Amino acid sequence: MRKIFPKITFRRLAIYYLAVAVFSISFPVSVFAAPTVDIKANGSDGPVTINSGDSYTYTWSSTGATVCEITSPFPSGSTFNGTSSAVVPGETFYYPTAGSPVTITFTCSDGTTSSTDSVVIQLAPASPPSVTTDIK
Repeated sequence: MRKIFPKITFRRLAIYYLAVAVFSISFPVSVFAAPTVDIKANGSDGPVTINSGDSYTYTWSSTGATVCEITSPFPSGSTFNGTSSAVVPGETFYYPTAGSPVTITFTCSDGTTSSTDSVVIQLAPASPPSVTTDIK
């Protein structure tokens, strides 16, 4: 009786599966899908221009990450998704001043790769004082 699969076919299949297994193990899954991150201020990717005295909020979200943080203007812990409270004038780190915009940076990692997104908030230029004349 003739065998359906000769020994040589089994050897070839075993070598093929072994090669696929070794190749697959050598590449981490994160190579194929880095975490995604997004941060916005007032719903915009920025730059966002606000008038002096106005408040703003920023939101952040991520997918595929194991750890995230707001890394600028100073490092702070963060969740994967969230919304800030209103940032009002006088908040030292997050409120821009004339000529000094604020950049808020959100960084996430999956343990192998990381992704970063930023949003810039700036003050609108002050309008020049109006000049009036009165000729009599």
